[in-house]
Amino acid sequence: MKTTINLKLLLGFVFIFNLQATITNEQSYTLYAQNPDLFENTWYLHNLVIDGDSNIPPINDEIPFVPADFYENGVINTGMCEETGTGELEYIGTTEFDVLTINFLTGGCEENQPHNQQYSSLYQSFWSNLLYSYEITKDGQNRTLIITSPNGDYAIFGNEAPLSIDDFTDSKFLIYPNPVKETVNINNSSNQTVTVTIYDVSGKKLQSHVLESSKETINVKPLKAGLYFVVFENEAGERSSERFVKQ
Repeated sequence: MKTTINLKLLLGFVFIFNLQATITNEQSYTLYAQNPDLFENTWYLHNLVIDGDSNIPPINDEIPFVPADFYENGVINTGMCEETGTGELEYIGTTEFDVLTINFLTGGCEENQPHNQQYSSLYQSFWSNLLYSYEITKDGQNRTLIITSPNGDYAIFGNEAPLSIDDFTDSKFLIYPNPVKETVNINNSSNQTVTVTIYDVSGKKLQSHVLESSKETINVKPLKAGLYFVVFENEAGERSSERFVKQ
C-alpha cells in the first residue's frame, strides 16, 4: 500500500514538474521570439545618424551598398568595401540584443577613396556598444529597420538596396536641411538646367521638378516619414543622386 501511494505521489510530482517546465519554456520562447522579418531580409544601410547628424552612405563602384544579414543563431554579417564583419549577438528580448563580438576585416577600402574609408570607420564605431534595440516597420512590400544604440545614435536600413547612379563629373548638389520636415532646399552649382525627381526606397517616382536656378525650394510635407532618393538629370542624360530623410 505504501509503495502504491509513493508511486502515485512520484507520478504527481513528475507531472507538475513537466507542466511547469512546459509553461516556462513557452514563456521563454514568447519573451525572446524575434520579428521574423529580421532574418528573412538582407538589410541595406540608408542612413547613419550620429549625434543627431545624418550620414548617408556613399554610392560608388567600391560601395554599391552596405548590407547587413541577421541569423536566428545570433550571427550577424555586415560591413562595407572588403571590411565585412562577422559578429555574435545575444537576443535578450523581443526587440533587443547584445553585441557580444564583432570583428571587421581591415584595409578593404581603396586609399584613393578617403570618403569610403571614413564612412567605413564611422559605421564600425556604431557597433562598438553593447545593448541595442530595434524596430521594424512595414509599408506594403517595403520594410524599414531602425537599430538604436545606447547613446541614442541609430542606423536606418531598408529591404531594398539604394539606387546606384553614375554621378556628374563636375556637378555638385546640396540638399538641406537633412532630415527635413516640410520643405527641402536644393543648391545647384552645375550651371545647368536640371530635372530633379524624388523616389521612395522602392524606386517609385513621387515628384518631378525642373531646376533652372542655383537654388530651389521643394515642398515635401505630403511625403510620409522615411528615406527618399533625389535624382538629378541634365539635358545630356547624365545623372547624379542624393538622399534625404523626411521626419
